[in-house]
Amino acid sequence: MNYIKEDTMFLIYYELKRLVDDYYKCTNTKIKDLILSDIQLLTDSLNEIEYD
Repeated sequence: MNYIKEDTMFLIYYELKRLVDDYYKCTNTKIKDLILSDIQLLTDSLNEIEYD
């Protein structure tokens, strides 16, 4: 079970890094807002996993 949790956390961290990179490279304000929303969603998910 712990391996699944670690794998899930790894994938979330990986995707967060990609989203943050995309956010800083993006010039379109609307798309940046969408990316920021995704970042917040994944961060919230990660917090839930870490505190389980």
